Amino acid sequence: MSQERVDAALARMFPEEPATEVVRLGVRPVSLDDQELLERAFAARNGGRFRELCEGSTAGYSSASEADLALCSHLAFWCGRDPDRIDRLFRLSGLMRAKWERADYREATVEKAIAATTEVFQPTVQVQRQAPNAVDGEREKEPPPGGTERAYGVRRSAYRNSDTPTPYPRRVEEYPGTALTPDAEAEPERPFALAIREFVKVEREHREPLLASSDGRAVVGRHSLILLGALGGHGKTTLFIDLSLHLAAGVGFPPWSVPRPVSILLIENEGPEELFAEKLAARLEHFPHELQARLDVCTFDWGGFSLADAGHRERLTREIAEKGYELVFGDPLDALGIEGVGSPEDTRKFLGLMKETGLNRTVAWWLNTHPRKEETREALNEISGAWGGKPDSVFLLRMLDDDRSQLRQPKLRWARRGKGPTLLFTFDPDTEAFAYIGEQGDEERD
Repeated sequence: MSQERVDAALARMFPEEPATEVVRLGVRPVSLDDQELLERAFAARNGGRFRELCEGSTAGYSSASEADLALCSHLAFWCGRDPDRIDRLFRLSGLMRAKWERADYREATVEKAIAATTEVFQPTVQVQRQAPNAVDGEREKEPPPGGTERAYGVRRSAYRNSDTPTPYPRRVEEYPGTALTPDAEAEPERPFALAIREFVKVEREHREPLLASSDGRAVVGRHSLILLGALGGHGKTTLFIDLSLHLAAGVGFPPWSVPRPVSILLIENEGPEELFAEKLAARLEHFPHELQARLDVCTFDWGGFSLADAGHRERLTREIAEKGYELVFGDPLDALGIEGVGSPEDTRKFLGLMKETGLNRTVAWWLNTHPRKEETREALNEISGAWGGKPDSVFLLRMLDDDRSQLRQPKLRWARRGKGPTLLFTFDPDTEAFAYIGEQGDEERD
């Protein structure tokens, strides 16, 4: 067979693909200095993830190189596709390492990020920056301590350490149909009212619940309030720890499903810190799944965190905004700053404190509480205090014989029937894990 015929056959079998032209997008310079630019970026809707990358976290990425590309993609948007500025800010981040000094790797990563960035940040509103107070001014004149020097106008501690006390604007939610840009630092102007058909057609992000029933309805809704009542020693904290691990891993907790990983903050106000750590370690030892979202334990003023304290409340609000917590677990309710004996006025005031942190807007709250000692004809009335219709979901946990537990669901606001069946779980004290048995029938209930 002649070479010409061989070449022709190969050409038919393996046709050459037309070369794709690399579209090089132009630079759109951003007038803000680096400090103000980063403040805008940290305050954006996805600012929490951006901050994690800046701090050097590679969680959620298959490799450090993938995290490098993710950070460069963020920077490409905020820096207007300016490769020099992307490089400069990347070098200030916690991801900076020796590999970045390789020109081939650095240039390829930056170019790939720029090529995928079709839209860039353009400041639309100039934010008036407050002048530093006298204390800040004096601090500026002092020699900076090691590792906290100012670089390009940004304190390294503010860039790499999420625990910096520097306040940032609260995270905002996008409301379709309004002029809200990724750099928005204030609530968007919403229409006062919408026609009902327009309201239900508005596209909303993350419409799925945090925890769902078999029909997909919310058991724990996004931005909702949940109360779990149980007598002391009946396992309410243990149950939530088990549930929180499944939520953070994005793994179902039968009989419920977890549509996606959920970022959670645990505030434990009962017992010594070291014993709570041992309890968590015992459960983690036997938990078989990788956590895909944050599951953090609040160490700020251990055992004494109070929403009634304005300083505590402001710090929590900032942490929710910066780290993107979707669910805050508080245990127990009566140690979190609620005043009085649980009168309607007491509960309304405490509900207002939770709303200041973002309840019903940016975060959900789960509170462990004590029920009344006696059962009532209406299970919902067993929760202590005048909560009435305020919670979205109410659960009542009771320990039975033979390491079994009964979980009643007297209120599930977003379920089809407003409540759920009574559930039975078995508890393994060795692994500190709950396992679903089934629904409790009338005969067993009697």
